[in-house]
Amino acid sequence: MKNKSIGGAMLVIILVLFSSACGSSLEEIEARIISVFRTEETVYITRATGEEFDAAVGTRLHENYAVSTAAASFCYIALDNESLIKMDESSEISVYRATETLLSVNVKRGQILVDVQQQEPGHILETRVNNVVMGVRGTLFIATNAGENEAVVIMLEGTVEADGTMLHAGTLTRIYDGAERIFETTDIVFDELDAFAQQVILAYEERILQAGSVIMPEEPEPEPEPEPEPAPAPEIPTFYIAIQDWMFNTGLAELSLANMFLNNADIQNLRYMVNLTTLDLSNNNISDISPLAYLTRLTTLDMQNNPVTDWTPVEHIPDVLGRN
Repeated sequence: MKNKSIGGAMLVIILVLFSSACGSSLEEIEARIISVFRTEETVYITRATGEEFDAAVGTRLHENYAVSTAAASFCYIALDNESLIKMDESSEISVYRATETLLSVNVKRGQILVDVQQQEPGHILETRVNNVVMGVRGTLFIATNAGENEAVVIMLEGTVEADGTMLHAGTLTRIYDGAERIFETTDIVFDELDAFAQQVILAYEERILQAGSVIMPEEPEPEPEPEPEPAPAPEIPTFYIAIQDWMFNTGLAELSLANMFLNNADIQNLRYMVNLTTLDLSNNNISDISPLAYLTRLTTLDMQNNPVTDWTPVEHIPDVLGRN
C-alpha cells in the first residue's frame, strides 16, 4: 500500500498544478487546446505521418496524433484547460477534434482516467473505447480497453452516457460489443481493482468517499495490547544471601529484620528469598519495596514505621501491616 499512497499523493499534486494552470492562464490561451501537461518516464507522440518523438510538457496534440506510454510511465493531457486525462502505463490514445465544439479521445490500448472539471457551454468531450462511444460532462471515471470488443468503465463521480445507456457513479460496467451489445454492471469494490484504479481512488479519496461510490476495505480492528508478562523470578545465585553483616538461608519461610536500621540498598537481596511466607521489616528506613514483588509466597508483611510511599510491589500480599 505504501507505493499506492506515494502514487496517490503525486496525482493530487498534479491535479493542484493543473487547477492552478486553469485559473491563471485560461484567458491567455485560445479555446480547444489539447496539450501534454506532464510526463513521467517514457512517453511518445506519433504524428499522422508515422513520425515518433518524445513527448514534452506543453507539446500540442494536433489532428490524428497518438500518445503512448511505456512500462512504469504515465502522461497527463490537458484538454482545453477544462479537463485532465491521466494515461496509465503501457497505454495508447489518440485525441482529435471532431468538430469545433467536440473533442474525442480514443483509448486504443490500456486505460485512462478522465476528470472533466467544467466545460465551456456547448463543449462536448467524447471517450471512445473500441466501438463504444461515451459522452462526458462534469464527470470522473476510468476507461479501459480490455481487448477486442470489450470496454470497462469505472464510474467514480457523475454520469456517462454510453451509446444510450446511462452509467452512474459507484458502478463498474463491462461492455461487450459482439453480435449484440451487452452491459454487465456491478458495484465498485476497492480490493478487486488493479493498481492504477486503486491509486486514482486514493488520490480522489475525499471526493469519492463523500459520494459513497466505492466500497472501501474495512479498517481492521486494532489488536489488543498484549498483557505485560510478569517479571520472572530471578535465579537464586547461592543458598545464602547477605544483609548487612548477616547471612540468611534462601530456604527460610519466616524472617524478622525489624529494628536493624535497614535502608533501600540493604534489602535488595531479599528478592532471592522466594520461599518466605512471613517477613517483618518494621522500624527501619525503607522507602523502596520493589524487591518484595518477587516474593510471591508472602502472606504476611510487617512494614510499620517505614517511609514507604508506593505500595504497588506488595499488592499481591493479603496481610500488610503499615500500609495506609
